[in-house]
Amino acid sequence: MRIFFRILVVSLIALCLCHEARPTYANKTGHVCSAQFANDFFGGDTDRHFTHGTRFSCLTKPIQWITDAANKLPWFNSEEALIDPGNALQARAGISIGQNIYTPEDITSPQLIKEDRPYAGWLYLGLGLVANQGSKRYDKIELDIGVVGPWSFAKEVQTGWRSTGRSSDPGTPCSY
Repeated sequence: MRIFFRILVVSLIALCLCHEARPTYANKTGHVCSAQFANDFFGGDTDRHFTHGTRFSCLTKPIQWITDAANKLPWFNSEEALIDPGNALQARAGISIGQNIYTPEDITSPQLIKEDRPYAGWLYLGLGLVANQGSKRYDKIELDIGVVGPWSFAKEVQTGWRSTGRSSDPGTPCSY
């Protein structure tokens, strides 16, 4: 599993380095893909509570039938588009996949500590609708469906991350 994790990390880094990074604006006409990475390593290397999160998302280009459907929903509908057609609603479909990992504050014990957060992982798939009106308004609704426990692969990712040498602490075997 370690070799798989290392290949995955190297592949993702190579993909990011090969693609030109630039800002994306809400009124962009093409598809939009993004990667988000959060780890407690960046905030003090504490390994407590929220410890890691990764999310890959893609949005379609604006599609007229999705825009028509979104315009029927009260929280997406806007009267401003009638006044200024440049601010007309544009809607896109979105899909994402992500993983979050949580650890207790006391990582010296692999057992459940009743007063602390348990070791936990969540692997999920998200399907959603994103709508924007010019550069003034951005609305999003998403349904995330996922799994927890061993099928989240949180233990493997946490163990793989620790094996990269980012910490002198070898860690405690995790019980996700």
